Amino acid sequence: MKSIKKLWLIFLSTALILSGCGNTKKATKSVEEFDEFVDSLVVRLLEPTDLDLNYLFLDPASYGIEQGVYELPFTSYEEALEIDELYNDLRSELKEFDYKKLSDSQKLTYDVLTDAFSEGLSTKTYYLISTNYLGSYLGYQAQLPLLLMEYTFNNQQDITSYFNVLETMEDTFVEYANLEKERQTAGVGMSQVIIDKVIEQCHNITAEEESFLVEIINTKIDGLTFLSDSQKQEYKDKNTTLLNNEYMNAYQRLADELSSINSSIEDTGLVGLPNGKDYYSYLVKAKTGTDMTVEELRKFAETHFNQYVEELYAILAKNPSIYETFISMDFSSITYTNKDNFEAVLDDLAKKMLTDYPDIGELYYEVSVVPDAMKDNFSPAAYLTGKVDASLTTPERIFINGEFSQSLYTTLAHEGYPGHMYQNAFFRQTGAPTVHYLFGYGAYTEGWATYIENRAWMYADVDTEDDLLVLELVELNSKLTQMLTIQMDIGVHYDGWSRDDLKEFIIQNFGEQADESIYDSQYDLILETPANTLKYYVGGAIFEDLYQKASKELGNKFSSVEFNRVLLTCGPSPFSVVESAVDQYINDNK
Repeated sequence: MKSIKKLWLIFLSTALILSGCGNTKKATKSVEEFDEFVDSLVVRLLEPTDLDLNYLFLDPASYGIEQGVYELPFTSYEEALEIDELYNDLRSELKEFDYKKLSDSQKLTYDVLTDAFSEGLSTKTYYLISTNYLGSYLGYQAQLPLLLMEYTFNNQQDITSYFNVLETMEDTFVEYANLEKERQTAGVGMSQVIIDKVIEQCHNITAEEESFLVEIINTKIDGLTFLSDSQKQEYKDKNTTLLNNEYMNAYQRLADELSSINSSIEDTGLVGLPNGKDYYSYLVKAKTGTDMTVEELRKFAETHFNQYVEELYAILAKNPSIYETFISMDFSSITYTNKDNFEAVLDDLAKKMLTDYPDIGELYYEVSVVPDAMKDNFSPAAYLTGKVDASLTTPERIFINGEFSQSLYTTLAHEGYPGHMYQNAFFRQTGAPTVHYLFGYGAYTEGWATYIENRAWMYADVDTEDDLLVLELVELNSKLTQMLTIQMDIGVHYDGWSRDDLKEFIIQNFGEQADESIYDSQYDLILETPANTLKYYVGGAIFEDLYQKASKELGNKFSSVEFNRVLLTCGPSPFSVVESAVDQYINDNK
C-alpha cells in the first residue's frame, strides 16, 4: 500500500525552487486548469486503502476518494519506484502552467508543489536506508496505539476497516520485521541497541492483562448512532477479542521476529553505513526545509550559539543582581504561572497571545493523559492534527505524558496556543487547497512550535521585571542547548562520534559529569532518529531570525500580529517560500 506520509519521507525534495523559471516545456494550460490540476492531486496521491484517510478527513468521498478497507502502511521497493514515476509525471504536468499568470495564492501552491515534486534521493540506491517502520521513539509500531486510540467511526466502512487493521496487524508487522532483516543484510539496519529497545517497547504492550484500548474503543462504539444495540454489542465483543488476541499477538510476533536478529551494525551513526554520509546530507536538507549543506548547518549552529551567548551575557552585564538567581536556579522547578491545570494555562495563553498573533476565535480542545502502556516511549506531549474538513468547533486533542507541572508551561504553548493547535486551525481557515495539507514540511510545523516555545516566557505570570529577565535567560539557555544538540547530531551521523566522543562534548559544554546512563540515552536517541531534532531547532531559529529581520527593517511600522499572519498563511512550506513571503511583507510596509 502506498502512503503519502511514507512517500513524503522517501521523496521529500532537496531542490528548493521558487518559480517556473528554467522550464523547457512550453506552458500551455490555463489558470483555471491549474485549479483543476491541484484538486486532482488528492485522489492521485492517496490510495483508498490508506489508513491516513481516517485522520485526514471526516468524509473522504467529498474529495473524490472512494473509501476502501484501510490497511497499515507498507511501501515495497516496487511501489516506491511507482511513486517515483508518479512524481516524474507530476513535475512534467506542473511545467505546463505559466507561473507568471497565476494569482498570488496559486503561486504559493505552485511553489510548494514544485518543491514537493522535485527529485530527491535515488530510490534504487536509498530505498533500504531510508525505509524503516520500526523504532522505539518514532517507529510506526510505537505510534500505532495512539493512532488506534484516536481512530474515528463515521460510517460502517470505518468499522470494517478498523477490524481489518487489527486482523492484519501481525502480517504487516512481519513485513516490517522482514524489511529490517533485509536492511541488516544490506548493512543499513538498526543497531542491536535500537532493536532491543523496540523489543522492550513491544513487551510493554503485551505485559498488559487487557489492552487499554478495549474500554476506549468500546465507549466509541456505544456512542455510534447509526448502529442498533445488538450491533453495538456484537462489535464491542469483537473489538475486545481482537485487541486482547490479534493485537497482542502482533506485538509479540514482532518482538519474536526481531529477537532472531543479531545485528552487526555498529553504533556509529549514518556515517558508518553504506551511502550513509550522503544520506545524512540529504536528510539535512529534507529535515530543515532548506538547501543547507552539512557544513553550512554546522556554521549555522555555531553562529547562533555565539549569538545567544552574547545576548545572555548582555542581560547579565546590565542586571548583575539576577546573576546568582540564574546560576543557582533549578530549571525544572521554575514558576511560570499561577494556574494549576492544563486547561487553565491554555486558556490564559489564548488571551495573552493576541498581542502578537491574529485572533481566529475560540478553539475547542481536550487534554488527555498518555496511557501508562505508552509513557516510556512517548514524548512529553503531542498534538493530534485536526481533520481537514472538520468544523472548528470539533475538539482538538492534546496529549500530555504525566501530571500537571510548571515545567510544562512552554510545552503547552508548543502544542496548543499559539503553537500547533492554533497553527493548524489558522491554516484551515485560509481555504488553502487540500493537497497542501498532505505534505509535512516538518521544519515549518515543528519550527513554528519551537519558535513559539522559545517565546512563551513573555506570557508568564511574574511579579517583577527581574523575574521576567530570569525567564528570558532560561529561554536563551534552552536555545543554546538546541544549537549544541544540532552539533551533536552532526557529530554522531556525519563525523562518526563514538559514545565517548559525545560524552566528552556534553561534559565540555554542559559542565559537571552526569550519570553514565544520561550520555547513553542521549546517544541512543540521536542514533535512532538522525536529523530529527533539526526540524525543531533549525526551523525555530529561522523563524526567529525572520522576526528579527522584519522588526529591524520596519522599525515602528513592524507589527508582530501581521508578521505572524504572513508566516501562518504560508502553511507547511520550504523556508525559501516563507522567506520570500516575509521579504514581500517588508517591501509592502516600508
